[in-house]
Amino acid sequence: MSASIDSGLLRPRRVPTVWVTWLAKMLADPSQCRLPAWTLTRYSVIKDDSYTGDWAVKHAAIIEKVQARLTAKERTSEVEKEVSIVSRTGLPITGSIDVWAPAAPGQPAVAIDAKTGKHSPAHRIQVSIYQLMAAGMGLSPPGDPAAGMLCYPQRDVWIKPEEASPLLAERLAALMEVIASDSPPAAAPSKGNCRFCSIKDACSAAWQPGPIATHSTALF
Repeated sequence: MSASIDSGLLRPRRVPTVWVTWLAKMLADPSQCRLPAWTLTRYSVIKDDSYTGDWAVKHAAIIEKVQARLTAKERTSEVEKEVSIVSRTGLPITGSIDVWAPAAPGQPAVAIDAKTGKHSPAHRIQVSIYQLMAAGMGLSPPGDPAAGMLCYPQRDVWIKPEEASPLLAERLAALMEVIASDSPPAAAPSKGNCRFCSIKDACSAAWQPGPIATHSTALF
């Protein structure tokens, strides 16, 4: 479905940028609408993002625990490691690894992401993209790719280096071609896609609830 975007609710970005979290969600679910990523690569939404609830507190607590465990194992670490790499489309892909543990003797580098909610396939893909980026940026030694880990409040999930596979890189490249195109992709409005979409107020194709009445009456 074609859609128009109200640019009055958006602010042009000085440098077009694609965020890893957007890519991970679309790669995990082919039904995800591509239009928000295409739009947000070029524009930011004008809104107040000051309130985060208790997410920030819970997120920070997980990161602190991860750092403490790494320190106990005499591993160095860096919090909120900014990573950015220019794809072959010319667009930069950017992300922030919650905790980055560089390679140590006999131990690979590890990209660690803290999650406060339930496990999602997109979480695994997000970390695997970080693994690919780490190799491309030279953060992990040649021939010794980074491992990954998802840290939830109650459990950890290890992600093997092999999950950052050539197939994932191929799918990522195809998705980047869509986002880099001069023409916006078709909108895919649905209740699920539009409910938390950050550009829904600016999108003419955004899903709207339909009539819920199933009977009619002549009495009134």
